[in-house]
Amino acid sequence: MSETLLYIEDDEIDILTLKRLLGKSSDITLVICKSFSEAKSLDLHNYDAILSDSNLPDANYEKLEAYLPKDKTQFISGSEIEYAKVWIKPITEDQLNSLFQKNPILNMQYIKDLADGEIEYEQEMIDTALKVLPERWEELKTASTDLAALKKAAHKTKSSYRVCGIDNSLIYKLESLNDSEFSNTQKTQNLLLQIEQQISSAIKELKNLKN
Repeated sequence: MSETLLYIEDDEIDILTLKRLLGKSSDITLVICKSFSEAKSLDLHNYDAILSDSNLPDANYEKLEAYLPKDKTQFISGSEIEYAKVWIKPITEDQLNSLFQKNPILNMQYIKDLADGEIEYEQEMIDTALKVLPERWEELKTASTDLAALKKAAHKTKSSYRVCGIDNSLIYKLESLNDSEFSNTQKTQNLLLQIEQQISSAIKELKNLKN
């Protein structure tokens, strides 16, 4: 089934870049919108994901952020700005794919095996994960300006991921950053943003599992 992506962007080069990234994918239908006023004329519920430039000729980030649905919108920018949840152009294929992440983040088999049918124990593990995962994210965020501290926080987070059955490839990339890669603020911040979204999705799934 095809996913529909609304791209709100006025720069023709950026539009061509995204089209090239999409390639000949038959899984994503791209709809281009070149202004805020045009976006307001659309039924935004018809789109599975929205990718929007953070600064359009007729709207800035604050105006766009207040109007566009938060649960399906990702902002991008051609330069670093103060808002942590804005991706820097050009975006990567992994980032593009993450917009349509529908597969469950959690694999509860490990917890179910430990619980061995004991519902109370399983619920206790879910409650613990709901407490620990936000703590792990705060530790990562706090350590984001110190490579040694960031690696330590990433290593600690892997254990929590393992218990919940969360794919740890993003955490592994973070833990494996060298000095040169870490000095690339864009790379580090984009990686942290993807991890934040992963943890946020995991927390939502855990809440849905609570009795």
